[in-house]
Amino acid sequence: MLLIEMTGIPGSGKSTILPILKTSLRKKGYHVYDSREVFLRKYFSPQHSSLILAMINLLPRTMEHFFLTLFKRLFVDKIKYVASFFLQRKVLNKLILDTIFSNGELNSNSKLDLLWWMNLVSIYQFSLMHLKQDEIILLEEGFFHKLITYFIPTNNKNSAEIKIRNYINLIPEINCLIHINSNPNVCIRRLKKRNLPRKLRSKSPSEVLGYLVSADKVIRTGLTNLEANGFSQIVNIDNEHSGFNKDVFLQSFYNQYH
Repeated sequence: MLLIEMTGIPGSGKSTILPILKTSLRKKGYHVYDSREVFLRKYFSPQHSSLILAMINLLPRTMEHFFLTLFKRLFVDKIKYVASFFLQRKVLNKLILDTIFSNGELNSNSKLDLLWWMNLVSIYQFSLMHLKQDEIILLEEGFFHKLITYFIPTNNKNSAEIKIRNYINLIPEINCLIHINSNPNVCIRRLKKRNLPRKLRSKSPSEVLGYLVSADKVIRTGLTNLEANGFSQIVNIDNEHSGFNKDVFLQSFYNQYH
């Protein structure tokens, strides 16, 4: 299994770029699955999975999402994969749980953070168990990206940086990380055109900007730690403007990733 992850602050363009890359890789003959599609590999061969996905993609977007979500809930035992991941990576999970429950209570935000983590690890563990060596899982918000969910510092910056370093050393191996660089002010304009992420909906405009700036710093701290560990498969993409050019992006991706 090959793991390609994307990262970037909210509004940077991850959800726009992912389907472009997925389509391009499939045209080149790769078997590629995003987080909603990967579970099909438990029941079908790569060829049959690709055929089924092609048929599903002909449906309207809402029907496509409904079909895949229904199939996943009916046939995938998420708890089994979460338990398997927790048993194999106890130190990593302890770090995450300690961070989620650092204030000693289970509130709506901590519940959401825990559900996000369980969903991610179930997708990863499922992929690890059912995808072949040359098949690709493409994650819009994978392990690296969870840095901005769990490690944005609230008071002690040094403590946050230590946790980020420890986290980077513990997460599963990533084969390629796509970093989408975008100015926080540009991202705010994009986010205003759609619903804000749930965590930001109750915040003032200045608080949203502060969060995006902090998220950008956390991502860059994580990138520095990855590079310090000798990881070189980081594809940096600039998406600062409204007129995103997919051909330029794809050329940049294939030039940088090898």
